[in-house]
Amino acid sequence: MTSLDLHRAYSIEGVITLVDSVNDKSTYDNHEEVIKQPALADIIILSKTDLAEKSAIKSIIDRSK
Repeated sequence: MTSLDLHRAYSIEGVITLVDSVNDKSTYDNHEEVIKQPALADIIILSKTDLAEKSAIKSIIDRSK
């Protein structure tokens, strides 16, 4: 299959990004993609919210607005 074949068969209807609530701060400080991916996402899912501090989750939400 070529890229053109894939383009004909599929279309992107939206982008979903998964953000790790526990490791977000260290990842955010070290990887440029952490800024770009949520900015382009239609939906952002926060993982590990049961393990993260409430302040860390709030920081992620505020930054994503």
